[in-house]
Amino acid sequence: MDKQSPKRTLSKKRKIQFTIISLFLAFTIIIAFGEIVIRIFSPQPYLYPRWQFSDGYGAMLYPNVTMTNEMPGKWRFKYKINELQYRGKLIPIAETYSKKNIVILGDSYGFGTGVNDGEQFSAILARKLKRDYDVINLSVGGWGLTQHIRRYQEFGKLYKPEIVVIQYCNNDLKDNFSNKVTVIVDNELEFVDSELSINWVKKYLSNSFIQKSQIYNLFRNNVYKFFEKQAVAEQLNQTEKQNSGISKEEEFYGKLLQIFTRELHEQGIKVILISVNEHLERSQYLRKVVHELSEKKYLDYVNVNPWFKNVDNYESPEGHIWGKKGHKILGENLARVISEDER
Repeated sequence: MDKQSPKRTLSKKRKIQFTIISLFLAFTIIIAFGEIVIRIFSPQPYLYPRWQFSDGYGAMLYPNVTMTNEMPGKWRFKYKINELQYRGKLIPIAETYSKKNIVILGDSYGFGTGVNDGEQFSAILARKLKRDYDVINLSVGGWGLTQHIRRYQEFGKLYKPEIVVIQYCNNDLKDNFSNKVTVIVDNELEFVDSELSINWVKKYLSNSFIQKSQIYNLFRNNVYKFFEKQAVAEQLNQTEKQNSGISKEEEFYGKLLQIFTRELHEQGIKVILISVNEHLERSQYLRKVVHELSEKKYLDYVNVNPWFKNVDNYESPEGHIWGKKGHKILGENLARVISEDER
């Protein structure tokens, strides 16, 4: 009996090993099959690498990377990020600059999601104004005004800009509460760390190869949006509403814009506000705020809507309203506006 026991023990080990290997192979085959099926019948867009985790911003671009944004078989775009963590030509920080600087603050529209390098309006603007200006585009997809302001105060102002361009999109209202990294205390701006709990995922997965997985991306957006929506709702519940008939999101954006543009005006910096087509017009309150700030000379609102009148097919296949053609229209017209103001 004792002599046969080792054989039975060895046989059990082999069975366990065989079971583990079989399960692993079966799992691998299922995953591979799922990846192929989704890629063929319902391809999912992916971005690799995504944004890295940041306490101060919630999310930040990785330095010295080329981001790939692709929907397999449909479209593919490349976004090159320089060592100072913004898209476009690297302009070194200096004590003095040979040209005047323009700093752009925006979200995915300002960043140029859905167009290749050199096609985003900031790049076109830089080429059109290259004799007199350099353009530094600090836009990041998914950012709101709270992040734009902090990025400017902590980094953008080092360029001693002549002009700051703020790009508005109606999802900025929500984004200000998902990563509320700028707050207002006694009518002054203060910076705090992001409290969006789902951001922890960026620490471990944003630069992982899993970002290219079709299965992962099939579920990712819905899960992320669910937790983000909860975080925004929690922030809104903690925010005191002061004006009836105006949403908390609009009120907060308006106050941020008022304080920020006032500060820039006092420093002698020209502010240009542009909006994604018709987005600003959807908020009667913000239109009023912008009009008042224009009256005070705190900003110039440049209405881009007429530039797109009777123009077709200027969207990106990726889904943004501004595609290659749209960015060309923006860059060329904005350059014309800035050039005319110089005269």
